[in-house]
Amino acid sequence: MAMNNETDRHLRTFANAVRDKFASALAGQPEDQLKGPVENLIIGLGEQFGRQVQVATETIVAETGRPDMAVGMDGALIGHIELKKPGTGADPSRFTGHNAKQWHKFKELPNLIYTDSNAWSLYRSGQRIGDLVHLGDVDQRGSIAISMNVINVFLPLIQQFLTWEPVTPKSPRALAELLAPLCRFLRDDVLQAVGNSDSALAQLAHDWRATLFPDATDTEFADAYAQTLTYALLLAQFDGATDLRPNRAAETLSINHKLLGHVLTLLTDPQTQHDIGTGVDIMRRVIVLWIQQC
Repeated sequence: MAMNNETDRHLRTFANAVRDKFASALAGQPEDQLKGPVENLIIGLGEQFGRQVQVATETIVAETGRPDMAVGMDGALIGHIELKKPGTGADPSRFTGHNAKQWHKFKELPNLIYTDSNAWSLYRSGQRIGDLVHLGDVDQRGSIAISMNVINVFLPLIQQFLTWEPVTPKSPRALAELLAPLCRFLRDDVLQAVGNSDSALAQLAHDWRATLFPDATDTEFADAYAQTLTYALLLAQFDGATDLRPNRAAETLSINHKLLGHVLTLLTDPQTQHDIGTGVDIMRRVIVLWIQQC
C-alpha cells in the first residue's frame, strides 16, 4: 500500500506537470514539453525500487533520429523512451508516415517505452510486453484523469522497464542472433549520418572511398562500418578489455591486433560518437554480459 501511495503521488505530480506544460502559452514542440515531466517521473519511480536512475534527453532532430530519452543506472544503459504528441497513442502498429518509419527502426531496440503521456507501452525487440496502459487525458485534465486502479498496471510496466537485463546468449550463434538487430540499428544510424555532409561520418566515408573502396555506396560503407565495429568490440573483449568504450577497446586491440586497433580508433573518433552512441552503448553491454557468463 505504501508503494502504491508513493506511485500515486509521482503519477499525479507528473499528470499536473504535463497539463500545465500544455496549458502554457509558451508551449513548444509537444515531445519537448513531455521531457521534463517524464524524466522526473522515471527518476522518482526508480527511487521507489531503490535504484538511482539517470536520464539523458536527445537534442538532435533527424529524419528517423534516435529515441527521445536514454535511461541508465550505475552508468549502464538499460533502455529508451520515445515521446509522442498527446493523442498519438502508444501503439506503433497504428502509426503512419514518419512515426511508422521511425518504428521500423526503433523496433530493433531491446527495451523501449512509447508514451504520449496519456498512453504507455513497453516493447522489447519489436514485441509488446504486457498491456498498453491508459492513464487518461492527463494533458487536458491533469491528475483528475488518473484513477487508483491504473497504478496496478502502470507500476509493473515501469518495473519491467527498469529491471531489464540483456538475455545472456548460450552460444556464439545465439550471440550473433542477439547482436544482428543491434548491428542493423547501428548501420541505420551510420547511413543517416553519412547523408549529412557536415557530419564526421560523412568525411570518414569520403576518406574510406578515397583510400580503400572508391566505388562503395553509402549503404555499403554503413554495412562495413557496423560489421567492423561489432567485430572489433568482440575481439577486444576476448583480448581482455575491461572497458569497451571504443577508445579503451582500441587500446587493448592495439596490443595484439595493431591494425584493427587503429581502424577502431578511426571509426570511433569522438566526433562520431554523438551520431552512433545508442547502438554502440547497447552492443557494449550485451557483449560484456555474454563474456561474463562464459
